[in-house]
Amino acid sequence: MSETRWTLEQLDAITARDCSLLVAAAAGAGKTAVLTERVIRKITDPNDPVDIDRLLIVTFTNAAASEMRERIASAISEALDRDPGSRLIQRQMALLGKASIMTIHSFCMDVVRANFQAIDIDPNFRIADETESTLMKLEALEELFEEQYEKEDNRDFFDLLESYGGNRDDQTVMNMVLDLYDFVRSSPWPEKWLTEKTEALKVPEGTDFASTVWGKVLLDSVRIETAGIVHMLEQAIRMLETAGIEKYLPVFREDLSAFENLGRFIDSKTIQKSSDIWDSVYDAVGSIGFSNLPRLLKKDYESEQMEEIAEQAKKIRDSVKARMKKIREKLMPSPSAECVSELGSAYPAIRTLASLVSGFSARYDEKKRKKSVLDFSDLEHYCLRILSAADNEGNMVPSDIALRYRERFSEIMVDEYQDSNLVQETIINLISRVQAGKPNIFMVGDVKQSIYRFRQARPELFMDKYNRYPAGKGGPFRKILLYKNFRSRKNVVDSVNYIFGQIMSKSAGELDYTVEEALNPGASYPDPENENVVCGGMTEI
Repeated sequence: MSETRWTLEQLDAITARDCSLLVAAAAGAGKTAVLTERVIRKITDPNDPVDIDRLLIVTFTNAAASEMRERIASAISEALDRDPGSRLIQRQMALLGKASIMTIHSFCMDVVRANFQAIDIDPNFRIADETESTLMKLEALEELFEEQYEKEDNRDFFDLLESYGGNRDDQTVMNMVLDLYDFVRSSPWPEKWLTEKTEALKVPEGTDFASTVWGKVLLDSVRIETAGIVHMLEQAIRMLETAGIEKYLPVFREDLSAFENLGRFIDSKTIQKSSDIWDSVYDAVGSIGFSNLPRLLKKDYESEQMEEIAEQAKKIRDSVKARMKKIREKLMPSPSAECVSELGSAYPAIRTLASLVSGFSARYDEKKRKKSVLDFSDLEHYCLRILSAADNEGNMVPSDIALRYRERFSEIMVDEYQDSNLVQETIINLISRVQAGKPNIFMVGDVKQSIYRFRQARPELFMDKYNRYPAGKGGPFRKILLYKNFRSRKNVVDSVNYIFGQIMSKSAGELDYTVEEALNPGASYPDPENENVVCGGMTEI
């Protein structure tokens, strides 16, 4: 339909059919244009058209939904100008007002309003604004804590306050309750998650701490810190070699060798098969020491620049020592047995905290029920309740209502997929045709642009599919990479690639920033030296 010159990858994303498709689209890759063109081609296909009201197009913001609707309306108008007599295009224009182009919360609201009787809520509910919601939360929290203070024999509660509050201040624990409540609401089944994670603290004696959830996270952090230290030492050695400061090089190379060996040891197959991974790494960390740097005299410096570089190298080494101190004191402070024992000691406090979260949730829900209000999290969970059912074995399956939505929507398109959470993912899966063997979800996003973890976004959902879906054509599940940037000059693209290449790895940012993920200039621009611009010179980092 459009005269745009699409790249082969863009055209593949536009025309691919009969599959679930993950499009990894970097900044400036034209993802919105691709998504719009895919919609237009589907609804105007002369052989197999899909009415636009049979597409569910999920955007991250209301503004994005409005922009998408306007783009589609404009494209339909252009198509109608070219073929005024087309009944098909006329029909799509007429149906556009009924099209489901909306945020996930708007979709959830539509589902809840249309099926309120399934969960027995007031159909005249409204959405609480942020101020109202905050006030109700604070009221519920204060009432809950007053009740706890008045209870007799409530030792666990006061122990929790003593451990985490101190100085007769309960605000810290109150904040913990609110934060944990917000976090568990991103799970499809919050109470189940809370119970399971609390009970996970009951680790038997003799367990290798590295096999626990907490041990795995801490070991990953040690791995990240070690890789960062190696990079810092490599940088310092390059500086010293370039400046010809030979006296420092043996010590810096000794440091580099020690941390390279530590990194290899942590990742080695031998240690991964060991039954005492934590203690092995703990001992390896403890064995690393730092030799004294030799003293440099005035005669060792041939220039002021050499002296400056020597000082910079020393500062880098000081930073390395600080990071090593963090590893020893924060990440691996104790042997496995002590860590497991501390987990067991924390169980009563965490069990009490979980109980407070459950009590707070019940009080907050009651306040909302009395006012006939919901918050955005309620919309997601009520929608999930409506769309899900349980089979004879207790497994979650689509409800009859979900099956009707599945029949209605020929394809589900999700923009900014990297910012989805687990509840939203479950909702989309329930109304898709994936479980019926007819994958029909089109997902577009960029994990490098995932900035909403504080709102419980789960970019690992994106990365799971990114790692599992093949890149080749054909098959029910596919991925397409759009990494040509049409928005920026080459020197900007090169700078971005340099920075991400240094800092982005699987452990630190969900993926390794390799040549495959790197941006490529997709458009040429006039030489900036011939324009009245401020930037455009050599790349500086």
